[in-house]
Amino acid sequence: MKSATSSSGSPAAVGALAATLLFTPVLAQAQTATPPTTGERIAIPGARAVDHAGFTVPDLERAVAFFTGVLGAAVLWRSDPFTADGRGPKAPAGLNADPRALVGLAMLRLGPNVHIELIEYRIPGVTPVIPLASGVNVGHLAFDVDDIQAAGAYLRSKNVEMLEGPRRNASGPNEGQDSWFFLTPWAVTMELIQRPDIMAYQRDTSARLFKAPPRTNAAQFSPASVPTSFKSAEKEILRLDEERVQAVVRRDFAALERLMAPECVMVESAGTSVTTPEFIVNLKASSDGFDTFVIDENRVRFYGTTAVVTGRYHNVRRVKGVLQPEKRARHLRVWAFADGHWRMVSHQATEIAATP
Repeated sequence: MKSATSSSGSPAAVGALAATLLFTPVLAQAQTATPPTTGERIAIPGARAVDHAGFTVPDLERAVAFFTGVLGAAVLWRSDPFTADGRGPKAPAGLNADPRALVGLAMLRLGPNVHIELIEYRIPGVTPVIPLASGVNVGHLAFDVDDIQAAGAYLRSKNVEMLEGPRRNASGPNEGQDSWFFLTPWAVTMELIQRPDIMAYQRDTSARLFKAPPRTNAAQFSPASVPTSFKSAEKEILRLDEERVQAVVRRDFAALERLMAPECVMVESAGTSVTTPEFIVNLKASSDGFDTFVIDENRVRFYGTTAVVTGRYHNVRRVKGVLQPEKRARHLRVWAFADGHWRMVSHQATEIAATP
């Protein structure tokens, strides 16, 4: 990788903020002064989400062309473009930038939930330096993909330089994760990532990586033509559904709060209905439990970011120490994808009458 030299000797910051941040376990522990959370709520008062990631680029026009033409971004707006003779507005105070710098900016949307701000600073008489990936204050953008080989092949077809890879993590909290780095036309590193549905880190925390829903509404397809992304989502829903049932059996209240949305309504076969908080309170107050709880024939249908699960179950309950007759029922559960997670938002059971 070649870098231009600067008469000032100071590197131009490439990333104000990476869309994917990599923290080591040691750093994460050092910064945790309060009980761990799921990471879904930002501590800044009134903050709803991360608004955008900013990247300083050496050539704004070239960067916009790459993001739109290769990565598929859309330009939302541009402000204060440079004139044909290279003149432009000065960088405003408060940016921690060279006071001589002229600035041009473009705001882009990339995918379902990311905004990218591209900024070019021009300092008269200074050629910007492109630092290596190991440089301080250098960020990178990573893309979550369903098929890393197909994604790499697409980038190569666009004359993008792919680095050695893909590489698979053989151990550790991200065991099974595939990564493949590539370079932008201005030699900044970006990354493709393909992760397994279940990862080792999930054993140690209730926090979860954000996972975008499948790009295709698989309800339009026959089982034989269901895309890989749907099969992955179906597997995840079935796993979560079983995990929730076992959390009821084990009386794992933390898992229930994680898997069930607070507004979830549960309608039992007797016609009673409770919300998630009411269900958990009732479960805590009761000493009754299940000897067995088995799910049969679970099936999943997707409608956008909503999953409908239908099936049957049978269980044997113990009430005040006395075993009750086996109960068989059909169930319908609805899971919704929001804030990077699937959560159950509705449950209804209909008891199956005993065969004479």
